[in-house]
Amino acid sequence: MRTSVRWIAAVVALALAIGAIPTSSRKLLNVDLSDSLRFAGEIKVVAATWNGTSAQASTTARPPSFQIRKPTIIAFFPPVSDKELDADPDTSDALDDFQYYADEVRGPLKKAGVDFEESYTHSFTVHADNKTIVFRVGKDDVGYYFIAPGKKPHVEYGVMTDEDILSEAHKYFGVAIPGSDSGHQAILIDRAANPAGGE
Repeated sequence: MRTSVRWIAAVVALALAIGAIPTSSRKLLNVDLSDSLRFAGEIKVVAATWNGTSAQASTTARPPSFQIRKPTIIAFFPPVSDKELDADPDTSDALDDFQYYADEVRGPLKKAGVDFEESYTHSFTVHADNKTIVFRVGKDDVGYYFIAPGKKPHVEYGVMTDEDILSEAHKYFGVAIPGSDSGHQAILIDRAANPAGGE
């Protein structure tokens, strides 16, 4: 019986992942779908692989949505298939760099209280300060969307190195970035010692 329940949860998770069952309908099923919802994201990647696309190229009916409650960076890269990556070494290298630097900054940003998200879609929605913003990414646009409650969003285009991302985060959010190079720390020490900003 327990195995049957797991299979049902897996099938429902797959249906949720590919959009066959809207998550709002889960109450109609009279089943606890917590396991199904938890696995839906993982199954989405498997479904995308079966479909002949990479995880980056998987698209959903709705763009990703981000609720902004604290300083956040949304790194965006256009969706690309494995076939496109094989045919275009420059895009493949750019994606490798993009993901490498994203992994490098995630820890220091988390310690500084900054959320770091990635979006592999042509648009995403941001909810901040009782406003909803739909950000549309151009066909070849790669970049970083900086936003914090009470601040106007700031966008940087192109693949940035980890040091560039941390430096821009320091400038935009005004927070110390643990684990970053000493230049970021020195800027904060200088400003603390001389709040007027003079040299």
